[in-house]
Amino acid sequence: MDINHRPARNSDIPHVKKLIYATRLEFGLPIDEAGADAELSNIEANYQQGYFGVILNELEHVVGTFALKHESDTQCEIQKMYLTPGARGRGIGKWMLHFLMEKAKADGYTTIRLETANSLKTAQALYRKNGFREVEDCSLSCGCDKRFVLEM
Repeated sequence: MDINHRPARNSDIPHVKKLIYATRLEFGLPIDEAGADAELSNIEANYQQGYFGVILNELEHVVGTFALKHESDTQCEIQKMYLTPGARGRGIGKWMLHFLMEKAKADGYTTIRLETANSLKTAQALYRKNGFREVEDCSLSCGCDKRFVLEM
């Protein structure tokens, strides 16, 4: 599968925010600009040790986002995996997850965490199918009610 993607730039911030916020509203999830989404104000600086990518359509418009956030020398977190409705159901989410898993492995991480919401059933099925297991955690971000972990 040939996916048009690249690292996000700060010039992408308005498009990234629009996509993420629209998707959150679609699934009844809150927008948290002061909390979990604060790093979107400077993607290049805040993901310098990790990765923030965008998926582009044939017109070079942002139709997907995906990120790997550095947490420690051994642990990272997959974040901001969102697709526009028109980009869903084509295997792009699976591609993004595999890309981030390979990046985490190449960067030497041994544990990948991620948070999601109960309303995102398709995403949860994707995570489980790829070896992530659900764990109990009371320190979840705003709008998230599930945590998954993968030990590599």
